[in-house]
Amino acid sequence: MRTGREEIARRFEGWFSRATDFEVLETQRVQVGPRERLSWRFRMSREGKPHEIVEQVAFVNVRPDGISQIDLLCSGFVREEDAVASCAVEAGPSRGAR
Repeated sequence: MRTGREEIARRFEGWFSRATDFEVLETQRVQVGPRERLSWRFRMSREGKPHEIVEQVAFVNVRPDGISQIDLLCSGFVREEDAVASCAVEAGPSRGAR
């Protein structure tokens, strides 16, 4: 768990500041009780390396001055060709469907 605006911002900068090519593929925001569920998926390249897909889901506490607390889960940096291959398998026909 990260708390405080500066600590949260530094963490994100550490993950993504080396991106040389960055594209937002999907975002979502949903209220869950007193917290908000945020999710996003990026396509990015770091320092000229092959593209990667990153997906994160976060539950946040929001105050008038911004996010005050974040609990975050990350897919990790997945090579784009591996992410695309797994999506093609998941999209295949369901077994046992009637």
